Amino acid sequence: MNSFIRSVFKPASMAAILFATHIAAAEPARVACVGDSITFGWGLHQTYPVRLGQWLGTNYEVRNFGVSSTTVLHRGDYPYIGRPAYTNALDFRADIVVIDFGANDSKHPNDGSLDATNTVNNWQHKGDFIGDYKAMIAAFRQANPAAKIFICYPTPDFPGRWGINERTIREEMIPLIRTVADETGASVIDLHAALAGKADLFPDTVHPNDEGAKLLAAEIFRVLTGKSPPEDKGEPDASAAALKPKRKRALNLFPPYFAWNNNFSGQEIGWQPGTGDAPQWTANFNFTTNSLYGYPASIRGWHYGFNPANDNLFPKKLSETTSIPCSFSYNCGGDDLHGDFAYDLFLRHDDRKASPQLEVMVWAGNNSTPIGEMISTNIITVEDVSFDLWAGTNAPAGYYVYSFAPHQKTAALPTEGSLNADMMDFLRLLEGHPHFNKEMYLDVVEAGFEIVRGKGWVTCGWFSCEAN
Repeated sequence: MNSFIRSVFKPASMAAILFATHIAAAEPARVACVGDSITFGWGLHQTYPVRLGQWLGTNYEVRNFGVSSTTVLHRGDYPYIGRPAYTNALDFRADIVVIDFGANDSKHPNDGSLDATNTVNNWQHKGDFIGDYKAMIAAFRQANPAAKIFICYPTPDFPGRWGINERTIREEMIPLIRTVADETGASVIDLHAALAGKADLFPDTVHPNDEGAKLLAAEIFRVLTGKSPPEDKGEPDASAAALKPKRKRALNLFPPYFAWNNNFSGQEIGWQPGTGDAPQWTANFNFTTNSLYGYPASIRGWHYGFNPANDNLFPKKLSETTSIPCSFSYNCGGDDLHGDFAYDLFLRHDDRKASPQLEVMVWAGNNSTPIGEMISTNIITVEDVSFDLWAGTNAPAGYYVYSFAPHQKTAALPTEGSLNADMMDFLRLLEGHPHFNKEMYLDVVEAGFEIVRGKGWVTCGWFSCEAN
């Protein structure tokens, strides 16, 4: 291990003072965890921000603003600054900001790591890395001039994949992050050293498992507080529990949203809501035959007249609505997974908040087939994805369904992705089609996963919906 990495200064005394000060504060200290899939918690039963929040206690409010696949680099293939989570993190005006990026920034093809032949080349823009990182720090300090900023050395890779390269991170990126810290006064948290040599905690060589995420939380806790984290007592094996279906409560409120294990099959679907303010959840299942077992989802509005969040954004008359901007991100993992991550919209010809009279779906990552038949091809392109329009009757439900599905069907379910779109762009394309008119009322927008087959888990990491 590079001796430079091991000699990182950890400001324990300053952090301990910070910790003690906030204990006496009237309001909880706001902690924003900002980063890519390591922060988001790709494939995890318990993310590091959740664990950190449990350890810090009620004097702190910890929120997870992680977004999978994102980069610090503005010219990266999926820059964090363009995601809704970035705006939400700034609006949070955190007192403490923990930033962990770098893995996706390091991507470049033919680097010798796994699956790197045709990957994007983000690291060609490495000359922008310091400036783009400093710009992010400046934005959080503008949001809260008193904010304490902590930036992380990325976790190690064993050896890496998808163009994420351990050597690039260790030899090129970490020195650049040290420069960012020196030039901005940010403190450094060395997550690279904290997990060095622990390849067994990285099942895909890049993402830590639950035990690895616990070590991340422990290192961050130590730097923030100057103390060791409390010992866990009688904690179950989270990694084993993640794929074992368990009955849990089927609903959680995240006003104005609610998350719901919409398990209409009567079969077992495990479900775990998030612990922050964002409508996040994870579902796990094990079905060997094809069927439609459920649609766990995050929801804003009235699902068949059901709205425990008591939000009044919907119903919305389409003729009086100009835009319905929505954002949705997802992850999954397991074996033989089939289904579709999708937005689901229910409409009626009146504003009664009752059973749907028309359903409109907008699919993102999928490897299944919509109801009915395809009636238009390449009808709209959103975020470089071209969509076909399918139409047919959902006979058991008693209403007609329009489905916008990506034209390029995949053999395997994508392990992660997102779709940021204006639902009005899709609804306008239905004018002149049977069962639809612009005087209809939209009751609800949902974002979830239709479970068709497989053994594994799916996660909704972010959902937002507005209507103007």
